[in-house]
Amino acid sequence: MPTRLMRRFDKEIVSMPNKATREAIGLVGCEINATESPTAQALRLLAIVETFGEEQTLSLPSLGIEASEGPDGKIASVHLHSRGHEGFEAFPFEFNGVTFESDETEVRLRLGDPTAAGEGSDGPWSRYEFGNWYIHFAHSRQSGLLCLVTCAIP
Repeated sequence: MPTRLMRRFDKEIVSMPNKATREAIGLVGCEINATESPTAQALRLLAIVETFGEEQTLSLPSLGIEASEGPDGKIASVHLHSRGHEGFEAFPFEFNGVTFESDETEVRLRLGDPTAAGEGSDGPWSRYEFGNWYIHFAHSRQSGLLCLVTCAIP
């Protein structure tokens, strides 16, 4: 991860052993065209781009990732999908032992009590804040397993 990104994120991100997750979360707050990671390159070259007003979504279902770009040209959020969620393949997500095979109980055992929790369109969700960024976990109502992870800077 470039040094300029390391300064922006807490030690949880910088020390992540899962390179794919580290790269994906590291996109948040960056300009996609100014980032040289393989994940950024794939989104630039292969993504389906949808425009909503002044914002764009870069979607790459075959890799299980989509990114929302704000009007300032910076990535506002990154969404990581489990296999089959909204037609996506699985992103190779792992964060502190939490994977797409984790249920709510395992997430809480590994990360503690969430900052916020509730019920969404997919099922139960929880949000954890880590300094200047947050991670939002959505669980499938049917399986109880993690189905979507959103990372963003508030």
